[in-house]
Amino acid sequence: MSYPRRAEALPRNYPVVPARYPLPMFRLQFEAAGRYLYESERREALLAAQIPPEALSGSAELTINVSHVAIFVQELTVLCGSDKARTFGREAFQKNVSLVPRPALTTPQRAVSESDRLFLRVREAAATLNRLTGSNFMVKWHGGAEADIFEDTGQHCYGYICDQLACVALTGYLSEAVAYLAGVKMQIVESECMALGALACRWHCKPT
Repeated sequence: MSYPRRAEALPRNYPVVPARYPLPMFRLQFEAAGRYLYESERREALLAAQIPPEALSGSAELTINVSHVAIFVQELTVLCGSDKARTFGREAFQKNVSLVPRPALTTPQRAVSESDRLFLRVREAAATLNRLTGSNFMVKWHGGAEADIFEDTGQHCYGYICDQLACVALTGYLSEAVAYLAGVKMQIVESECMALGALACRWHCKPT
């Protein structure tokens, strides 16, 4: 297995300016990483991401962005492997639950089908993530009970290139987020990745 690597020059499919990422959410994700990395490894990943340790104290108010987070998560993936990285993503969202209020789900009209109701819940879940994290998750419905979720800021792969899908941890994070925010368990599988040159990372999802 080959792991993603940082490109010498930023690939054109990534935004020139990386989106900001909320520091309080990253602090909790850093805590979650303690289950998967030795303390020295966790600090090594933090150093690689150029996030100063003082950023993890509650009093510091430093600015980080998706590039910092991507480096930390990719370092974690190399150190603990893809399977554990996916589980880390799930637990990282569970850590974030205290900062993520459930949306008030829209009550659809009677004529709306159960599949459309599911779509509305997933779309509201994505909108909640966008407001809280500065991400840009977009949901495209295919009819029936399947949809695609797109994200074009490179949340976990910003500036990376690879010959395979790179957003393993984000897949776990997104799965847990949709289950919590939309109230439905979904099978979410990444099908395209910005590290492979796509214009957005893309996940196919359907209820389990």
